[in-house]
Amino acid sequence: MKKYPNREIIEDISLELGAAPAFIEKDWYAVEILKIISSIIDIPIIFTGGTSLSKAYGLIKRFSEDLDFRILDYNLSREERKNHRFAIIERIRNMDNISIDEKSIESKNKSSFFSFNINYHQYFELPYALRPYLKLEFSFDERELLTELKQIQSFITLYTSKDQYDCQIKTILPLETASDKFCALLWRIDIKNRDLEIGCKENDPTIIRHLHDLSALTSIVLTNKLQFKDLVDVIYRKDKSRGRSNRSGNIRDLAQRTLQNLSEDKLYENEYKSFVDGMSYAPEREKITFQDGLKSLELIVEIL
Repeated sequence: MKKYPNREIIEDISLELGAAPAFIEKDWYAVEILKIISSIIDIPIIFTGGTSLSKAYGLIKRFSEDLDFRILDYNLSREERKNHRFAIIERIRNMDNISIDEKSIESKNKSSFFSFNINYHQYFELPYALRPYLKLEFSFDERELLTELKQIQSFITLYTSKDQYDCQIKTILPLETASDKFCALLWRIDIKNRDLEIGCKENDPTIIRHLHDLSALTSIVLTNKLQFKDLVDVIYRKDKSRGRSNRSGNIRDLAQRTLQNLSEDKLYENEYKSFVDGMSYAPEREKITFQDGLKSLELIVEIL
């Protein structure tokens, strides 16, 4: 891991972005972790999720606290997946100034998914929107994913050495991410239960991030309608087979129900505003509003 950056530089960048220094600090740690992941050459790891949209493609301007990855599963046995998990965790465990929360390590679906939290040394006070850790999630995937090699910069590198980059990592294409986010939004809204504890899977306010990110990806989706529809069909069938949604109906019915729920339950708009206010670093004129998100979702649903 690089030497911790000058605190004054972090403070200067935070003023430039209009974000608390703790966001810049956390971004630096996230990219340091990406550097380690990208250096693992004997495991086919692909960078995915919302963080890939911001750090690899610059398509969204929001901070992210999760690092998501896919591992290509070429008919791996459960034991082989387990060995990959141990190898990845061990590489990260050897980093300086961070520690893995051992109690957070979770493996499920016959070792086809694992996640864990990383605590890092914090010099700056955390604002309310930030968790005190980074979450890493890894899924094994048998599909041949659409990827490209992308250069990654932390905000510190971007502002101090603009022509340089911190690492290169194989990254999933935004269209794949759009299909993942679309399906995730549908089934998470479908199982929403506000009577349960806030933060649990069935009542997680942060799931509204998918609506925000999909709005930024709408032009890509509309330019690749048939491919998007095919990707969504594959993911939807997979989700149904895992029991993610136990309701009947096709994906278009579920999508229409999602639109209705988002429009009628006014708490979603409050959750959205809280999320954007806390995590977006876009200038005010560029921020994606809740209504922008709904309009974009309507356009996407029309192509199903």
